[in-house]
Amino acid sequence: TQELIFEPSYDASLSSQGDLALVSTANNGLQLWDLQKQTQLFTWRHGEAGASAFDTAISENQAYAASLSRDSVGLWRISDGHSLGWWSLPSSGQSVDVANNGALLIGLNDGSVMSLRPNTRTLIKFLGHSEKVNSVSLSSDGELALTGSNDKHAILWNPSSGQPIQDWQLDNRVIKVKLNTSGTYAFIGCLLYTSP
Repeated sequence: TQELIFEPSYDASLSSQGDLALVSTANNGLQLWDLQKQTQLFTWRHGEAGASAFDTAISENQAYAASLSRDSVGLWRISDGHSLGWWSLPSSGQSVDVANNGALLIGLNDGSVMSLRPNTRTLIKFLGHSEKVNSVSLSSDGELALTGSNDKHAILWNPSSGQPIQDWQLDNRVIKVKLNTSGTYAFIGCLLYTSP
């Protein structure tokens, strides 16, 4: 066990290989750590001064890192720490994921999802949900998206076209979704209610 941060933090992401950690701190921005060497690689600022990221993601190939605040999303290249972009959101952000090609998936409180592909400068707004999107996940190649919402739906869809592939209706709000790296398996977690 090792301690990296000695201040309040909003979120952290661990790389799939377990050797990188991205931590959103309360006072010192986003910190990317090499866990094997126990050294901090980069410190990034998300957006304007005072903005804090509350959700983070690292691509499966460890090429990209993403951060999300209520009003913006940021993308960094891990190899050199270079900022690849910062985009304002049309609605309050809730969840972010990043693919191996730098594609971003952003779940919003208005029920929409933004599929942003900075390399090709394309943006798809997915309108398949009717309530707040709590969780998003991309396959590592960025070809499949899974989103979960308060509308009790988890939807598998194509982030390049916005076309739904599969829609699961559940009994309660969907609070967490996750695709495995190839997109062949999906995890869908619901909030369970019990009677008083």
